[in-house]
Order: sequence, then structure tokens, then C-alpha cells
Amino acid sequence: MNYIKEINAFRKYLKTNSLEAITQALWYVIIDYHNSCNWKRWIAIDNQRLMAELSISEKTLIRHRNKLIQAGLLEYKSQQRKKSSGRYKLLSFELGEVNRKDKTAGKNTADRKAVEGADKGAVEGADGSDIYKLNKTKQIVDVDGPQTPMKKTVELFQKAGMGQINQTIADILGDISDNYPYELIEEAFKIAGANHATSIRYVEKILMAWEAKGIKSLKQLEMYRKNRRRDYGSAKGNNGRGNGEEDPYADIGITL
Repeated sequence: MNYIKEINAFRKYLKTNSLEAITQALWYVIIDYHNSCNWKRWIAIDNQRLMAELSISEKTLIRHRNKLIQAGLLEYKSQQRKKSSGRYKLLSFELGEVNRKDKTAGKNTADRKAVEGADKGAVEGADGSDIYKLNKTKQIVDVDGPQTPMKKTVELFQKAGMGQINQTIADILGDISDNYPYELIEEAFKIAGANHATSIRYVEKILMAWEAKGIKSLKQLEMYRKNRRRDYGSAKGNNGRGNGEEDPYADIGITL
């Protein structure tokens, strides 16, 4: 494999195939490891090293690694004895591995096995995060097994009747499940429902507003609400405009 040829081919690939910035960055890091290892077809890389180089969480690493697998750019095997690392095989453009005719068959066997089998074991053993993938119609395919943050968040989205799950929405749901406690996600969906919101962006903004206020748990949120109602009631009373009624926008940190 030739380092420059592979990078040039990847850049050409991106002109007709969309990948997120983090997914692209992960590809570049992995190929750099391959180059450093004299292009051994399978190399072992520790999760912590990849996380440190990209400044991402383990959940985010796993999710974007799966995207490379789904795109037919990467093969991955977990290591049962050392679940914090795995073995990577970056498929070569130069050798025709990326665009070979049996790519579809490969995705239905080896790649699917990697995602639903080996990688699932790595995820559940390491951090309990969810594995999800998109089929050709960009729909979420649930992974069999116990409830996971991503799967539970997807269920909240579906119960809220916010529409079909495309690539953009799947990414938002993944980021939400990665970065916020499920109890807060559930509460944000309740608020969205009460306000007849039909966009996942509404839920995301609520969570971001809470995060900006340092709210990291339902208990902290309840304390924030309590203090907010008290302060709002006092201000309303002092202004002669009411008798301590609750600020209807307290939940999302918007003041009247």
C-alpha cells in the first residue's frame, strides 16, 4: 500500500461519498498507524490512544468506527482479553478492496459480524454504549440485546412522533445519547411534547441550555426549577404583577 495514493484516493472518494468530519479524522489516524507499522494488514490500536488523538469519548469513537465499517472502508475485530483495544484493517483503495464487486456481500457477512458481534461485545464490555447502523434507506436498525442509551433515545424520538430517522437525525440522536444522562433526555422529550415541538433540535436545545447551567442530573434540574420558581415568584410579587406564579420558561432557561 502506498500512503500518498491511499490519501489521494480517499479524498477523491469523499467527493461523492459523505462522511462526518470525525469519521474522516478517524480514517486519517488509522491509516497513519498502518503506515507506522509498515502496512501490516491487521494492527492493534488501543482505544485510549485514538480517543486522545481525536479528543473524543469512547462512545463517539465506537460510533464513528462503525461508520467506517458500514462504508466498507474498515474491518475491525475486538480483543476479548483486552477490550480497551482492537485490531484494525483499513481497506485499500489501491488494492481495490474498497470498490470490489463483492463489497455488498462483505458488508452482509464480515462487516455485519464485526458490528453486531465483535464490536457489540467491545461496546457492552467497555462502556455499555449502543451500536447503531443505517441501512440503504438511512433508517435505524436496532441491535438485538439489552436496552442501551442510543436505543432508548431512538425509542423516545419515535414515541414523540418526530418523523423518520435520516442520517442527520441519527447523528443528533447519537450525540445526545453520548453526552447527556438518559433521565435528562427523557425529561427534555417530555417538555418538547408538552410544547407540541416536532423537531429533535428542540430537544437538543433544551439539553444544551441545561448543560450551560451546569445541570447534569435530574436532581440538579429539580433544584434549579425550585430556585427558579422561588426567584421568579419573588420578582413578580415585588413588581406587583402576580403572586408567585411559575415561570413557564424556567425549564429551558428562557426568561420573560
